[in-house]
Amino acid sequence: MIIKSPFKDYYDHCVGFGVDKAVVFNRQTESMPLRECHKGHSALSDIVWNISSESSQLIDSLVELRGGYFAPVVIGFCGKLYVGLKGYVIESQTAGKVGIRETRVALHEASRLNVKARYYWKPADFSARDIDCEWKTGGYVSLDSRGRAKTVGDWFSRNEKNLITDKPDLFFEHGLTYFVFEQMPGYRSTQVTLNPVLSDYNFQRLMDGVTAFQELSMHIASLNSANVRQPEPITDKLRAMSKGFDDRSFRKAPSREGRIPPKG
Repeated sequence: MIIKSPFKDYYDHCVGFGVDKAVVFNRQTESMPLRECHKGHSALSDIVWNISSESSQLIDSLVELRGGYFAPVVIGFCGKLYVGLKGYVIESQTAGKVGIRETRVALHEASRLNVKARYYWKPADFSARDIDCEWKTGGYVSLDSRGRAKTVGDWFSRNEKNLITDKPDLFFEHGLTYFVFEQMPGYRSTQVTLNPVLSDYNFQRLMDGVTAFQELSMHIASLNSANVRQPEPITDKLRAMSKGFDDRSFRKAPSREGRIPPKG
């Protein structure tokens, strides 16, 4: 696969393992907030609308995580939807100590603070302290009658069967390779990004570079095959014309005298 792109991503180094020049990935990033999406307005709007519809249905089917510190994020990649968690942190450095300290920020506070997004795709992405912590806002954990997950470990466990979903029709309908559906800082602010930098979303924690490159190469080849116009069936008439024959071939031309009357 040949990659034509203005930016680098974590799987690009796999090009050195061999190049199939017949498969070309024109990697360009496009983004659209859901509030600006109007179905039928443009091709991009229709794509964002359908991605949002499929991703929202998937998120709605999951057990919710209470506490207000993490929100589901969906990455669509080569025919499948992958669900993880997104949170925000403030990075700071303590005087006299080495390293960066991270303080978690509630989702509703992220829009007014200088925060950095963190993405988690499996329980191992969390520290032992965070995985079993009951994240709470307002200084307490209220009683929950909605059956929501109390911890991120509980959330991953209860949603395990729904965190990866096959959706090939969505990708082939719009010729998609991969995308991100995520909540942005701000009230009800959701955005779809096509062909983002996957390393920014920590996707390499879920899929290594070699596997990602191979999946992309096979998927793009399948997209190209699906877009090739199938040849029309060749009829006997077309086959004869291709060899130089016409409707009068193999027939005796009528004489000028017309038909000769029979004798007697």
